[in-house]
Amino acid sequence: VAIIFYTVCSLICTSFFYLSIKFGSIIRLWSRLEKDLKAFDLGEFYDKRSWSLKKQIYVFASISIFSSFLEHFMSLNSHRVNLLYKIEFCNFTNHSTVEDYFTSYLGYLFSQFDYNIYIAIIAEYFNISFTFYWSFLDIFIVCISIGISFNYKKINNIID
Repeated sequence: VAIIFYTVCSLICTSFFYLSIKFGSIIRLWSRLEKDLKAFDLGEFYDKRSWSLKKQIYVFASISIFSSFLEHFMSLNSHRVNLLYKIEFCNFTNHSTVEDYFTSYLGYLFSQFDYNIYIAIIAEYFNISFTFYWSFLDIFIVCISIGISFNYKKINNIID
């Protein structure tokens, strides 16, 4: 499972690097579309009861980022609690809780290499970073979808 996670996250990093190169032209195209749509009278579309695009994206992104951090924290805490139960009830010799935590949590790594705290810290850094990349990709895709949906609603109002 870890190999798939790290491979997909590496592909995400590569894709976002490529996207960052092209992002200026994409934003110019998006801005031109926004300007063209503003030329139409959409007074009814901007109803006071509906949320603006900026507010929709802000609320969604805020809730998603908070949820992602909460999920990751709960996952790490769950693993810590499970390890403490194993130590207590399975009569593990508790020579180093930190070492036990990392060898258990990063078992895929330390089954191949001897335990080293520096390797564990670097692996944990990559784990947190890649989890952030994964969450960022999800949020990015949904925010772009919200923007596209918002513009389709404008176009639909123009056609009606």
